[in-house]
Amino acid sequence: MGTHHFTRRMLQLAVGSSLFATTTLLAQDRALVTWTGRVDKEVLITIRDTSVATGINGGAPASMVYFDVKDRMPRRDGSVRVELDYGRGDVDVVQQPSAANDYAAVIRIRDHSVGVDNYELRAFWNPSVGEDRYSTAAWSASVSAPAVAANTMHWSGSVDRELKVEWRGYSVQSINQSGETAREVHTRMGTALPAKDARVEILVREGRGDVSIVQQPSLSNGYTAIFKIRDPSSGFGHYDFDVVWR
Repeated sequence: MGTHHFTRRMLQLAVGSSLFATTTLLAQDRALVTWTGRVDKEVLITIRDTSVATGINGGAPASMVYFDVKDRMPRRDGSVRVELDYGRGDVDVVQQPSAANDYAAVIRIRDHSVGVDNYELRAFWNPSVGEDRYSTAAWSASVSAPAVAANTMHWSGSVDRELKVEWRGYSVQSINQSGETAREVHTRMGTALPAKDARVEILVREGRGDVSIVQQPSLSNGYTAIFKIRDPSSGFGHYDFDVVWR
């Protein structure tokens, strides 16, 4: 009887130690981003610093995209893992951050069924084996952007030549028109753009070129506000502006 009790106690301790080790390992994770959206076929999500860009690799553009940046991606070698909270397809990391890709992670969602499905995922970063996750100032840096007003969408990024931005509901798509693909694109919004006739205006904080409204939201375009950024100089220009609807 005593032997059975001792054996059972040793098993409990072993399981407890294993759970503690697992918890300690997962505690090393640095939460980067929570992403949600509706996906058809294949979507690529690029995370660099505090920017999150969503692109397509077949199928329709992702819709109802929303993301919450928890912390910035460190500018040092590490690994990113992703957890799929819901969605019927697969999610994996196709590029890990390194100096070769300017410390960006690329996450792929593959939806194998017909039509669109809702997805939610969370991305986490870990330092390279043997490194202290608190060893650089980048780890302690946090996103401290001010809150966005309820009727406002904030956009920032670096543009080469021409970029089209489409805002519909909770989804903001940045579509390259000419030049290099936009970099460090980051958007935040207070509330979704409403599905009703509204007037939008642009308040530019920074940008060497022109930011203009192409289409106002209306029933004919699915209540989508469309803008264009035209950068006249060579190389990338940084842009920072608010879009306010009334």
